[in-house]
Amino acid sequence: MPAAAAAKNTQSEIQSKKMSIVSNTPSEVENKKAKDIVTKLAAASDDDREAVAAELAALVKANGILSLKPIIDILKKDIAHKKSAAARAGAIAAIVALTNESLDHQTEPFVLPFVASLLELQADKQKTIQEAANKAAKNIVAKVNPHACSLMVPFILEGLGNSCKWQTKMLSLELLELLAKTYPVDFIVAIPDVIPTVSDCMWDTKTDVKKKATEAMGVICSLVDNKDIERFIPAVIGCINHPENVPETIHLLGATTFVQEVDSATLSIMVPLLGRGLNERATPIKRKAALIIDNMSKLVDDPDVAAPFLPLLLPALEKVQDVVADPECRGVVQKALATLQRVGNPAI
Repeated sequence: MPAAAAAKNTQSEIQSKKMSIVSNTPSEVENKKAKDIVTKLAAASDDDREAVAAELAALVKANGILSLKPIIDILKKDIAHKKSAAARAGAIAAIVALTNESLDHQTEPFVLPFVASLLELQADKQKTIQEAANKAAKNIVAKVNPHACSLMVPFILEGLGNSCKWQTKMLSLELLELLAKTYPVDFIVAIPDVIPTVSDCMWDTKTDVKKKATEAMGVICSLVDNKDIERFIPAVIGCINHPENVPETIHLLGATTFVQEVDSATLSIMVPLLGRGLNERATPIKRKAALIIDNMSKLVDDPDVAAPFLPLLLPALEKVQDVVADPECRGVVQKALATLQRVGNPAI
């Protein structure tokens, strides 16, 4: 084919693609219609709200996902509207409708960030708003693409911050439990991020939150597929609420032969316990904690798996090395340090 003809064909293809993009981009009229529906939704009665939300979802379905972009900012303002319960309820109804009519999960990048707002609404003064937000959040969990469930986790963890209301924390813990039960394979990659936050909630001042966090921790930790430690998991969880049990649990683990590959989920459960073991006063417990670290580190195949935990364990081991008087303990600690450093940096 002559070069001129080939160039002409290429330009024709580019123009065709541009026209296709333009044809799929909502017009100003369509954008205005979408915004009008959201405005109507904010003023809708309880009886009409669901129908108006369905109308919005139908419009997005008809015009494509890009038609959703101009109305997201409006929904963000409405769901946080302090003075209008109707606006908050309308935004929640829109989220439910867009979750149900997800366009093969295309709405999820727009909907998932609203999880943080739905959690915050658990402390709303209006009981109906609390209930609607609760159902909407659980509906997102039920409908989310399994591959996107770990992307939902950061928004849920926002609801477990120290400044969050206890009602928000309760639903956040429920959602983590639901995700773990519904999508165990996909959720497991989020465990290293989840466990530290849930552990903190096990020390919450609110008894209901402490109890729920302990339940959630049990469900989350049950996903860890490591035969070497699975029988110890209840004891490890118990050490979070009862630090006085750390020496006994370390002692039990010290008699275990580790043979299975250690992944990030396993480390996320074990590292907090081992860190506490290194801080115990008794030298034998320090030595056993270091021995467990050494043995487990040898079974970590991927440096990226070990990397997040090195800042937690290396300083603790170095501290023990500097202060412990017992030469046998110091020798075990030095071996653990060398193994851990080698795992974190295979070039050594």
